[in-house]
Amino acid sequence: MGKKTNFFYGVTVDGLLLKVAELECSRDRIIIHRLETLKLNSPLFVDNEVSLSNMGDEDNIRELSFDNASDDYDLRDIDIFSNSANLDKLNEGIPEPQPKQGETKSTSFGKMTSQSDSANKFLGKFALNEGKISLSCLESQVEWKVVKANKKLSIQEIRKLALTPDRVKDPSCHIDFTQTGAAIYNVGIHQGSFDLMTFLTNSSRLIYNSKAPLAYRSIEPFSISLLNIFNLFYSHLASSYTTLLYLGDESKYGLVIKDRIIQKLFPLMIYDTEPERVREAVFAKLMLENESSDFPITDNIVLAGDFATEADIAFYNRRMSKQHQLFRLDSSALKKYKHSLVINNSIYPDVIPSFAIPIALSIKAILGHVGDLQHFNFLPKKVSDSQNIFKMGGVGYFLLFMIIATGLIGTNLYQQKTSYSKELQRKHHLAEQELNILKAFYNLITGYQQKEKAANEANARSGRIAAPKNSWSNVLYKLSDFTTKNPLLWVDNISTQDTRFILKGSSYYRDRITNLSMLFDKGVISRIAERKIADHTIWDFEISFERPAGDAPVDIPIPEYFNSYEAYAQYVIKERERERLEALQLANRQNNQTIGNFVTSSKLDDASQDASQLYQKAKETYVNNNFNEAIAFLNTYISTYPNGKEIGLAYYLLGELYYVLGQYNQAVPNFNHVYRLKGEKVTESLFFMAKSYEEMSDYGNAINYFNILLREYPNTPLSRAASEQVLILREGR
Repeated sequence: MGKKTNFFYGVTVDGLLLKVAELECSRDRIIIHRLETLKLNSPLFVDNEVSLSNMGDEDNIRELSFDNASDDYDLRDIDIFSNSANLDKLNEGIPEPQPKQGETKSTSFGKMTSQSDSANKFLGKFALNEGKISLSCLESQVEWKVVKANKKLSIQEIRKLALTPDRVKDPSCHIDFTQTGAAIYNVGIHQGSFDLMTFLTNSSRLIYNSKAPLAYRSIEPFSISLLNIFNLFYSHLASSYTTLLYLGDESKYGLVIKDRIIQKLFPLMIYDTEPERVREAVFAKLMLENESSDFPITDNIVLAGDFATEADIAFYNRRMSKQHQLFRLDSSALKKYKHSLVINNSIYPDVIPSFAIPIALSIKAILGHVGDLQHFNFLPKKVSDSQNIFKMGGVGYFLLFMIIATGLIGTNLYQQKTSYSKELQRKHHLAEQELNILKAFYNLITGYQQKEKAANEANARSGRIAAPKNSWSNVLYKLSDFTTKNPLLWVDNISTQDTRFILKGSSYYRDRITNLSMLFDKGVISRIAERKIADHTIWDFEISFERPAGDAPVDIPIPEYFNSYEAYAQYVIKERERERLEALQLANRQNNQTIGNFVTSSKLDDASQDASQLYQKAKETYVNNNFNEAIAFLNTYISTYPNGKEIGLAYYLLGELYYVLGQYNQAVPNFNHVYRLKGEKVTESLFFMAKSYEEMSDYGNAINYFNILLREYPNTPLSRAASEQVLILREGR
């Protein structure tokens, strides 16, 4: 029997990356000594003989749902017996001569490429011949089938049910299984050679100059390795789903795990290598899988593989508004197996996620049979048999006799001390009962603490979501109410910036744009433009406001006319009738003015034509945002044509300009002229004169002119706004 050592190696090939994890088990400590990666220029092997075929009916391939495997699987535990009698048989077909530069070396499994030379140098860093090796196989090389029976089956019976008759006796077809029920088996099928194991076997002769085979422990798919290491280092609630994403160099897929069992396995077909595009593609695939699943798969995500970095986690946290995590070896779960984990100081924590599978393979070889591990092994039976630690022979029977004799002597000694041990057991039982009571109380308190923490986190998240929601609800309510009270005004677009939000739209009435600019805090009119639609003047506008804070919920009253469809229909009829009457009154006033002008003169004189042209020039200058030039034109009009027909409109437009510029003390006398003329824009002039006094903190005059508007023009569109302003000012005082 060869010298037994405590080194354990996990070896994987993912695309063109060859990875090796070297671990050592020393007493109760598992030490990670080395994590190494080799970037290959070409594949290690080109398989010329066997390829994985599409085996069996596709309807028999089911979604994975693993449970703990049975303990009586006959290939579950493989140990080392280095000088096995089967060494020569195991190495049949391995060539002796060294390849020349640039040549290839043929094997019984495939063809080694010239890439093997650099890989051999890389493997020479490790003492593979002194430890136990576990390998991984790609998911693309494995076919899954579900086998159901009415009784418990042996592996030979499972093999007959899972394979077709012509493949049952095929030695290149390997199977393994996990048991999900009393007689339900998820069977993994791998056909063909294990190129990675073949390469290591051939390389060992070149590196270590020995015919002794390497000690292999197991070969298993990536998904089983990831499930095992997740169960060892992570503990989640049994009711929650966790998605373990493996994003390797070539292999990328996700495992959805609940209650330590795989609920779903889905591939990620991504061929890009640019990190940002890989993240976007993975995120899109996760959203599709989440929509097609009956359970959430994006609540808890653990990221492993070559594309597992802090930047990747930050991306998923930001896009999903949840906290996810990288794969870490920071759990104390190994303590229950009386093992602690130690990482060599030369290994940076950032590289740990990309070595999740090699580390998983090594730790599984160390722990052997534990309840949290899926026991899976595609290792060929002849290799497994060559490494059995005990084979019955003449010496074996003698050892068996000695064991039986020792057992009889021990039994006699045990009976002599039974009475003493029973008393100790009774005391121990009493102490254990008291300890169990304390543990139950401790678990109860811990459970309540976890529930309290979860509730606090949920409340905090709700608060963060509710604040902006409430603030924007207030904005939408006020905007909806304003457009309802001011027909023929449309808001086409709402956009946001860091500190402000912007409204864009159109209005049939220009003065309503100014009213809208005062609806929210710090409104600024950044653009007003005139355009024609079917001989009607339409005003396009752009207004920016301060972005709302949203600290508290908004109580939004529902207007009475929304109580029923009939009430709303009546409201619409009344509003349309009111607008028709206003238009009729305006037409009558214009007709009366036209008739009076016609009576006094059959045509306008040259001075009247000049006055109208001057007013239109001032108006166009205002529309083009040349405020100072517009003020100059209006002052010229007022001084030159004090009795012009547009004199009231000129005073109003001049007052509006001063109001927009914040010169409220100059806006008041112009609005007052309009009020005294009792012509057009009288209600708007009263309203903005009151607002000018309010801006100058002269609340008495502001309330006075609001009341004049309510008293003299009670049924105008601005009367309701004036009433609300009076209430606000009185409460503020």
